[in-house]
Amino acid sequence: MPTYLMSNLQKRAFASYPDHIVLEMPNLSPTMEKGNIKDWGKKVGDEIAPGDVLASIETDKAVVDFEMQEEGFVAKLLYPAGAKDIELGKAVAIIVENKEDVAAFANYTADSADASAAPTETASAPSTPAASSAPATSYPDHIKLEMPNLSPTMERGNIQNWLK
Repeated sequence: MPTYLMSNLQKRAFASYPDHIVLEMPNLSPTMEKGNIKDWGKKVGDEIAPGDVLASIETDKAVVDFEMQEEGFVAKLLYPAGAKDIELGKAVAIIVENKEDVAAFANYTADSADASAAPTETASAPSTPAASSAPATSYPDHIKLEMPNLSPTMERGNIQNWLK
């Protein structure tokens, strides 16, 4: 079974919540638009460590383990096991560093996570001007490849060389 190393995360801090990491539905293939949560490997309050499987994510092609690279505690699972058709980038879980912070997320919902994502996404928009400077034309169906997030702290990367 293939393993997906956690790269879809955003560290957040809001006045009403302790510091936390929002884990988003990962993009596991170029054609994937939505994913299903087959099983949760952890439950709220469980400690996680690098290599632990948080969830099994089902795509249209395979079931892939969502493997952690961080240490901490599961504060909230935003969808039940068996949830279907979760859009890419939607928040699926909350991770905190301290076990005592778990209780603060008891009433946290997917809607609160998505609403709080907006400021972070607009703040990380420096790459947008390059896209908007492209001519306003209609392109044929295609897949847009983005720079992969290779570590939890990665903000940008450099392409050393093209293989193809």
